[in-house]
Amino acid sequence: MEFKRVILYKFGEDCNHSVWNLKGLDQKVKVEYFFNKLYVAASRATDYLFVVDSEKGDRQLWQYASDEALLQAMLGHARSKTRWEENVRTITPGTPATARQMREDDPGAIALEFETKGLNAENPGLLRRAKQFYSDMGDRANADFCEAWALKFEGHFCEAGGYFLGLGDSDQAWDCFWQGMCWLELVNWYNLHPQEQAAERFLTLFMAAPPQDLDALHQFASVVLNQKQTINTSEQWTQARQEYANRIEAFLNNPKFKPEQWQQFGEGLAALEFAEPSRFYKLAGDCFYRAQNYEQAIYYWEAGDAMQTPEYFWAKALGVGMPEGLEYLAQAGECDRIIAEWQQAGKPRDRQWLTYVAFALETKKHYQQAFVIYVWLDELVKVKACFDAASLNRPPIKLLKVLFQYLFRRKYWSEAIDAIETYLPIVTGSESRKLDLNFDIIYEISGSDLSPHDLNNQQRQYYVEFIKTQILATPDWYQDLLIQQVGIALEKVGAVTETLSFYEQFVNCIDPELRQFARERWIATQKKQEQYARNQNNLDKARKIYSELLKQSASWAIVPDSVSLAPPLVSRERPRLPLPKSAAAPTFQPQPPTVQEPVIQGLPRGTKVERIEDGIIGFEVRHLAIKVMSSSKQVLITDVLNSRDVRVDWEQCQVNIGEATIDAMGSHQLSFALFTSGYRGILICDKKTPRLELDVQGCQSKILIELR
Repeated sequence: MEFKRVILYKFGEDCNHSVWNLKGLDQKVKVEYFFNKLYVAASRATDYLFVVDSEKGDRQLWQYASDEALLQAMLGHARSKTRWEENVRTITPGTPATARQMREDDPGAIALEFETKGLNAENPGLLRRAKQFYSDMGDRANADFCEAWALKFEGHFCEAGGYFLGLGDSDQAWDCFWQGMCWLELVNWYNLHPQEQAAERFLTLFMAAPPQDLDALHQFASVVLNQKQTINTSEQWTQARQEYANRIEAFLNNPKFKPEQWQQFGEGLAALEFAEPSRFYKLAGDCFYRAQNYEQAIYYWEAGDAMQTPEYFWAKALGVGMPEGLEYLAQAGECDRIIAEWQQAGKPRDRQWLTYVAFALETKKHYQQAFVIYVWLDELVKVKACFDAASLNRPPIKLLKVLFQYLFRRKYWSEAIDAIETYLPIVTGSESRKLDLNFDIIYEISGSDLSPHDLNNQQRQYYVEFIKTQILATPDWYQDLLIQQVGIALEKVGAVTETLSFYEQFVNCIDPELRQFARERWIATQKKQEQYARNQNNLDKARKIYSELLKQSASWAIVPDSVSLAPPLVSRERPRLPLPKSAAAPTFQPQPPTVQEPVIQGLPRGTKVERIEDGIIGFEVRHLAIKVMSSSKQVLITDVLNSRDVRVDWEQCQVNIGEATIDAMGSHQLSFALFTSGYRGILICDKKTPRLELDVQGCQSKILIELR
């Protein structure tokens, strides 16, 4: 940058006195720096160069510049003396006329020079010098113009924009407000220029609006979706992206938004490009989830690596449906939802359902129900764990009965003995019902696949002692077990001697069917004893046993070879004798002769029928508690899992399910079904033999109750 006049002020006074006698590199660098500044200043003049200094400055520097002899001596060393002589002069002392020449006679030109060079160099200092000249001249407009640009170059955009507005330069004002992100000033600017409808206007309105302004949020989302091509990577759009995300994040728990609103928010986020995609992809997924657009929610959550949330797993579950989605509900910890989905589906027994239902019930500490499901799944470890958790060292009879059924039917022979030894002494309930458990164990053994080879000597002896002390030593045991069932149980545990003694009691029984059974099984047991003696190389004993076998077979007219060694299938019915008094109701009085006992057929093995009180008997089939009330001519069926009651009235030929009543119109037959409880029934209101048929899921035969 050049000037017509340049004044060098007190350069000599600032010159180091040792500049002409240098010592050391450090001094040399300082001197070079000093003369470089002097050169730059002196070379800016185009017409006049003035030196103003003190006497000290003259002695230290300028006396050398006015020494003609010294100049000539130095020119003698130049390679091109002529060229140097044409361009080098000594300085001359000033005069009063020189002082007048120093005065500037055109301040406007100086101001313009500073202004032009300040604008070109984006130099606020030069512009403010220009401003000073304009101010001295009283030119307020140009002074404000220079100040406006100086402020803009310094980054004071809001102030600069205000100056430009005052100067009437709306474009520069907008540019300053935009660069400075002065949102309120931009709103005012757009109010003055309503015709400007660019995307930047909507961005401005959004940024200036308070965070709770939903209209501004929706408007900005609309602009993002409809004018995506105008969005760029500028700082303004970056800040708007962040603010858009922040405001949506603050509204995530707002229940008032509709799915379509969340969809718009999610699409707006998806349309923007972010410097931190993981955060915003997750936020977009959150919006789509609330919009019930689970496919898009999953896509953006996975893109943002935000998959370890309950919402993600729930969305996955809804996406694939049930029961495949149960896996994701389990990962989300949605135990209540798993149980509800299972109940809504009719409580299917499919393993794909039950695996997660059992997990949910156990997690919710519904140990008794979880125990039943694990029984269905045949997961022994879980069965035992949930049984213990549900029992709390005082197992109820009903639960223990199910455990025994499970262990014997699944062939866990050793575990069954452990359960008998562990739980029978601490089971809770009446003494008569505790005693019934002993009968149930033998009942299960008689119908199981147990063989003597499945037990070691200690286990075999345990069962033998159990049958002798807990069953055969009990008076009237035959009221709870068929004789055939006890005999077969003895055979299956390998109690040869005890089996022979047992059957010998009935070989001359009056009942021909029982007598023939006892004789054949005595022969089969004797054959086993003879075979065992031969295997032990005790031939004399074997011959003696065989001789007795032939003698008895002949007397009974039974061919020994026609008798199978394997025990036959035993009836699964229990004795149909008059119901005994309940130990829990010692004051029970016989029913009046006018009320007849119902006949019940088809009950699963092990089902215990009890008289509860006058005119009422009860029994349980799986999860159903059934009471037959002959006096009131009603049957009450209760699902213990969900406490739902169904009342059957054969006098009125009606079925009451909750608040609903089903009547037989024009017929004597009425059918009903409860899919969630897993059973259906038919009520036949015949005047002579009214009856109720029940078909319970999981039971092999129908249950028939003849209502009298």
